[in-house]
Amino acid sequence: ALRWDTRTSEFVKTSDISTKPGGSPHSQCPNPNQPHGPVHLELLGLELHPALRLAASLVLVVVGVAVPALAWVNWMRAERALRNAQPLPASLLGPVIAAAVTITGALVLLSILFA
Repeated sequence: ALRWDTRTSEFVKTSDISTKPGGSPHSQCPNPNQPHGPVHLELLGLELHPALRLAASLVLVVVGVAVPALAWVNWMRAERALRNAQPLPASLLGPVIAAAVTITGALVLLSILFA
């Protein structure tokens, strides 16, 4: 398969990308058998209380689903404000993400304490 390499501005074979510096992120994973991504409470290596770990994971999943929807709503509000020559509205994403991180942090802390 071919892929456009933005660094060299040319098509390269997919297998060639993983051998170049800054290539595929999967090729740079220290352990390809281990899951990788933005959210993995299991990789912390901590003994966590199962119910609180599940609650923290659910908070992160719900926020992960809600953030794109809120981004779309914010985009609509900004477009409407621009069309009507009004000031841009404040974003709803900051408080939602801040609350999610705070709640998740508290749940992980409680999970460590009650494990």
